[in-house]
Amino acid sequence: MLPLIIILIINWKAYTKTKQTTVGLTLSGGLYMVLLIIEMLKKMPAKVNLTLFDLFLCVIIYAVKPIINDLLLFMAAITLSRILAWLFVDKRLAYMEELKKANLTADVTVYKMENIKDEIIDELKGRI
Repeated sequence: MLPLIIILIINWKAYTKTKQTTVGLTLSGGLYMVLLIIEMLKKMPAKVNLTLFDLFLCVIIYAVKPIINDLLLFMAAITLSRILAWLFVDKRLAYMEELKKANLTADVTVYKMENIKDEIIDELKGRI
């Protein structure tokens, strides 16, 4: 997202030359955020999901006509953002997930060993 935000900041004056483009940009950004929040919360039913997405997409595309000219630049920024996330974030998240699983396995093993030790001690006490 960072490269996309940087490009928006750099070209902000071009996107907000007129009131119409400013209002359209604000409206589309707001609609996009609403759609993103609903999608993140997984509250949208599957059938309504695509219909609402199409509706929001139509409104957003209409509202961001000034930005469409820079679509190639945006796509390059998004691609760069995904590559950076893949290089620096995704691998670390996977590594942290492996560590979490390893710690969980170690905790279970320690718990089982303590139970076995207690059983052996109880058995030995019964023999004495």
